[in-house]
Amino acid sequence: MIIAEPIAVGSYNLTGIANIREIVGSINQSIILMQNGRNEQIAEILKDIGGAIITSPRMDEEARQTAMEILRTLAWEASLPSAERQLGIVKAELAYMPELLRTNPEVLSYF
Repeated sequence: MIIAEPIAVGSYNLTGIANIREIVGSINQSIILMQNGRNEQIAEILKDIGGAIITSPRMDEEARQTAMEILRTLAWEASLPSAERQLGIVKAELAYMPELLRTNPEVLSYF
């Protein structure tokens, strides 16, 4: 089993993003739930997307916060059993994410 390392925010200057540690903590908890449910590949992809959003020099703070909030929702839904997922929410978030991240082609490659 591959274990995705948690998304780390400690060494980045993210002071302009409200509740960033709480957001990342929620994403990391969802990643752990996915790994425990044998969804390691999805957990790794979400971790990589989160890391790319945090480290992108092209995103302003507002876009970065919005992207991380969307990622938190996606991670939570992905951590739920498939019968409990709200696919309407997932589709809406996924539809908005590429538009938001247009300035960051590295993150867009995951979609």
